[in-house]
Amino acid sequence: TPIVTDGWEGLDAFFTPGEEIVVARTTGDVLAALDMSDTQRQRIGRRARARALDCHTADVRAQEFERIVGDTDVGHCSGGGAGESHAAAGVLERAAAGRQPA
Repeated sequence: TPIVTDGWEGLDAFFTPGEEIVVARTTGDVLAALDMSDTQRQRIGRRARARALDCHTADVRAQEFERIVGDTDVGHCSGGGAGESHAAAGVLERAAAGRQPA
């Protein structure tokens, strides 16, 4: 079963919309999600589960935190390519500077 969510900035750093998660911005989007075939829903759900287990477990987050704090590359689960910061890096940097997340 896929996750159906509203759209928000940065979502694609965690899951790929349409492939790993269903984004519903309108009532029509929700109805379209409900009308998906079982095969399509299962495929999206499997991809989301694989991504969550690969990139979003507590162990992976702890390793990413250590790499971010250690100022090294955060790898393929960073939501960005080589040289791009992780979605959480900005939050951590602002917190270290005593500022609230944007």
